[in-house]
Amino acid sequence: MKNRLTLKLRCNWFVLANLLTCFSGSVATAAVVRNECASPPPGTVFCEDFEGANPKANFDDFDGNSDTENLIVVDAGPAAVATNKAIRLRVTAGQSGTSDLIKVLPTFHDKLFARWYLKYEPGFNFAAGNHGSGLGAGSRNLVGQSGNRPTGADFAGFHVQYQENTGKPYTYSYYRGMYQQCISAGNCFGDAFPCVYDTGASYCTKPQDRPAVPLPTFVAGQWYCVEQMVDMGTATASAAGANGRLTLWMDSQLLGDFPGLWIRTTAALKLQTLWLALFHHDGTHSDVGELIDNVVVSTQRVGCGGVAPPLSVVAVQSRKTHGSAGAFDIAIDTVPPIAGAVTVEPRRIGTGHTIVFQFDAAITATGAVSSSLGSATAAIAGNDVVVTLTGIPDKSRATVSLTNVNNAGVNASASVGFLIGDVNSTRSVDPSDISEVKKRSGQGASAANSRFDLNATGAVNSSDIAAVKARSGLGLVLP
Repeated sequence: MKNRLTLKLRCNWFVLANLLTCFSGSVATAAVVRNECASPPPGTVFCEDFEGANPKANFDDFDGNSDTENLIVVDAGPAAVATNKAIRLRVTAGQSGTSDLIKVLPTFHDKLFARWYLKYEPGFNFAAGNHGSGLGAGSRNLVGQSGNRPTGADFAGFHVQYQENTGKPYTYSYYRGMYQQCISAGNCFGDAFPCVYDTGASYCTKPQDRPAVPLPTFVAGQWYCVEQMVDMGTATASAAGANGRLTLWMDSQLLGDFPGLWIRTTAALKLQTLWLALFHHDGTHSDVGELIDNVVVSTQRVGCGGVAPPLSVVAVQSRKTHGSAGAFDIAIDTVPPIAGAVTVEPRRIGTGHTIVFQFDAAITATGAVSSSLGSATAAIAGNDVVVTLTGIPDKSRATVSLTNVNNAGVNASASVGFLIGDVNSTRSVDPSDISEVKKRSGQGASAANSRFDLNATGAVNSSDIAAVKARSGLGLVLP
């Protein structure tokens, strides 16, 4: 057993950032296929249902776990079939350390979905500190690193676990922009998504990262369906313009969606590992562990059971074309209300604004589109609904809404501010905006700096500096 995680958090542990989690009270609402990997779901990168002759040989596990720690066992599983097999993870009684399986994926990706079924054995002690399973970026040798903030070029990790004592699921995350438990600039412990460490006094200082819905509680002896999505986002030198994303579901119901994460500084850092793990900090844990079954890593959402998951919004973007440099997006935070701390589009109005609703499946019907200000029209582009807004004046706010997308009762909305020059999205233009534009003067427009090309010409130059200076002192008007 390799003792990967040895540094202890000052607070409760959480489920890793940007996961999609689907939890069920007993089994998924649709029929679960026991031999799922005989005919893998579309987009599958890796699939393991533990039904083969030697399933553990399909992993890259070379840290010496004995069969007492990760053992293929017969269990009815989520499919409720008496002869079903699953992997059992147990940490040796009285010890700290990890029982695990690691898979180095055959191909590396910028965005992936992972789905697995999880059951804590009867008698499991939810008061014991733990870490869990999920996707990771960077070398497999860095899986389980703790105590240090990633550089954005070395690793990132997103692992689903329970909060000790409460048994509530959350995401325990290591990534470049982590902020919740940083002792110093480089010394940090994992962020929680949703953030359950407190209600905002010390750790969970960003309201958008706190739970938006009541979180479920793990119960021993029950199978849960866990889905995770991690989008590495654009590589950026700073948090400005970062658009990494983590999403979490429970029984196909959204538990949390966390956009705007600064995950990497280089596009070379990609998702490349899946870690199935149970870690305990000391010997106070129970003698039993957990079972995992039907593991799928995919380029698209897998869903729980045999029914395709419902359509969900995975991101909303404000898009502008910057001359020959191309079109670039600014991620919109969909949580704040129209009178709140909305994301601001700081670039010129031009012929109008474009808001893109990005879904996790193909769009066949846009549904009805509306805007609280100006006029709105919608068009389909693959998995996206592209909304064109006209008649939106500067210094204004608008809520853009879609109703009955795909004729499936799916609704989506986002409130946005429009204020030329407000590059740091504070809802006012001040000297800090001027300074940020000046820093990038001479740069060609890119995904990382497009918000500073206010005139959308394809380069940040003196005209952009003049534009932000001319706007200094202006602010968004309340609706």
